[in-house]
Amino acid sequence: MVEEVIRAKRFEVVDGAGRPRVIIGAQAEASGLMLLDPNGQSVGEFAVSDEFGSTALSLYDLRGSVRASLDLDQDGSPTLGLYDLSGEPRVSIGIAEGNTPVLDFTGPYGEARMSVDVDEEGLPSIVLMDSEGNDRISIRIDRRGTPHLEFFDAEGRQVRE
Repeated sequence: MVEEVIRAKRFEVVDGAGRPRVIIGAQAEASGLMLLDPNGQSVGEFAVSDEFGSTALSLYDLRGSVRASLDLDQDGSPTLGLYDLSGEPRVSIGIAEGNTPVLDFTGPYGEARMSVDVDEEGLPSIVLMDSEGNDRISIRIDRRGTPHLEFFDAEGRQVRE
């Protein structure tokens, strides 16, 4: 006889040695699916956050550090993140408010270093930041097709174009 519905808070799929390899579960704040290596270390997760209304797919290396993620936030905006060996975010590509595609690069401590985007009107720009995350150089093209190169001091004041 086949059951039509099986209800539980957690399911585990085990390998031939009885080790959990796939866990499907729900907690008060999230639900998801976790893939485990033979040592029980998570190598991938797919989770839905009830608190934030977001969905995420995360991939981990053999040391357990997140190396890649694909997230959908509350409004469905996607972001693909790539992480360094220590699990720090280094590159992200996503669709921001107004359907603006954005490519961001960060330094080893999470500080913004470079951003490339195309705004709502289709106008491209590149911004380079200092080690504090302050805009220092901006390259953009305006509506008439005129290129602009702007330099800023540490306080964000334009020093020349």
